[in-house]
Amino acid sequence: SNSSSAATDARARGGEMKVSVKTLKGSKFEIEVNPADKVSDVKKLIESSQGQNVYPADQQMLIYQGTVLKDETTLEENKVVENNFLVIMLRQNKGSSSAAPSKSKEPSNQAPPTQTVPATPASQAPATPAPQAVAAPAP
Repeated sequence: SNSSSAATDARARGGEMKVSVKTLKGSKFEIEVNPADKVSDVKKLIESSQGQNVYPADQQMLIYQGTVLKDETTLEENKVVENNFLVIMLRQNKGSSSAAPSKSKEPSNQAPPTQTVPATPASQAPATPAPQAVAAPAP
């Protein structure tokens, strides 16, 4: 609770600034931070705003002007100012990152069984127009 009150004090003093975060895929998003925020706090903020499955805080690497920012340093110490941008990368050393996408695919594997249910009325439906189609060309 101690660190959060410090952050709110900084916000009360108008210490909030917008910083862009660029991804290696070329997309970018904005976050609101304080110069006094630790890099580890910024990672948690990104995790909560972008989704833990996308950017887990423990795998994030934040890079500013070619330097990887250390968790225990603050944005101010790293000379990050308003409208600067950070580059975000994910460490791939943990197996959890490769496991996460496979989890999200599981529901789609379970979807096809539900589609086999409508298939039974559908297979009967073409059977009824078929005799009429045969009868129509005869005259």
